[in-house]
Amino acid sequence: AKDRLEKLSISNALLQEGALEQLAGALHENNSLQDLALVNCALTDEQVERVVQSLHRHASLTTLRLYGNQCQERGLHSIVSWLSQPDCILQSLQISHQNLRRRLVGAGNNARTSIEHITTGIQLKLEHFA
Repeated sequence: AKDRLEKLSISNALLQEGALEQLAGALHENNSLQDLALVNCALTDEQVERVVQSLHRHASLTTLRLYGNQCQERGLHSIVSWLSQPDCILQSLQISHQNLRRRLVGAGNNARTSIEHITTGIQLKLEHFA
């Protein structure tokens, strides 16, 4: 029987490019991961995008925590693209995104409706910003 990695949590670690590529490769090959947390790792948009690309074939992931990183528009768009895949079964997404929070607060019901449409059935937790 193969070992199954179902939960992976990496927190407060600066992932250099080589380590991130190894992680992305391992995520791409894994088909049993259910819970992934990359919290406070200072991930840039490009790095978030690389991680999310490795999850596109992932049909088992139900929880993704990416808060405390430097995710901006590009990283957020890659997450939304992944969420729109028919085999994505994500149930909980926790992410810090200051610009998204500003849009939600400042744009009224239209932005809220758009986010709710994109994340139908997904618990979206936005970290509060000072």
